[in-house]
Amino acid sequence: MHMVGEGPMKNNPAMITFESVEDALAFAVSKEASAHDFYSDLAERTTDEVSRKLFTELAAEEMEHKEKIELEIIKRGRVVPLPPSDKRPTVISVQAVDEIPADLAYPEALMLAMRKEEASFRLYVGLLPFVADSETYEVLISLAEEEARHKMLFEQILNARSTRYR
Repeated sequence: MHMVGEGPMKNNPAMITFESVEDALAFAVSKEASAHDFYSDLAERTTDEVSRKLFTELAAEEMEHKEKIELEIIKRGRVVPLPPSDKRPTVISVQAVDEIPADLAYPEALMLAMRKEEASFRLYVGLLPFVADSETYEVLISLAEEEARHKMLFEQILNARSTRYR
């Protein structure tokens, strides 16, 4: 069985374990809300207008992600059939990412944001083998792609920043 967090991070004490896809989706809702708060906080802290706009837009996107996942949870409870019990994960794990420190500098904020986006990406990709319906599968793929785009954006910003300051 494929699990999020397999491989070298498998024994990481910061791993969180879920008993079901529904538990993992509920966790994802809380992480998207946390990501919204994270980007909103960064937007408030930054003095650079371009960065403020970027973080504000990302906060709005994270809220959209949260709403998409909440819809999937509602559908699972009312109309979306669960996969057969032999296809349900008994354990899904995801690496926990540290929350934002009060004295976080801009480059470190970008690196933390990259780790958060990577963790979200891994969660959504890790859930894919356990969903039976194509609509939920497509939502998870879409969310994983958005998280990967966010991570790549932060990598580009960091690379541009390091090139500028050489």
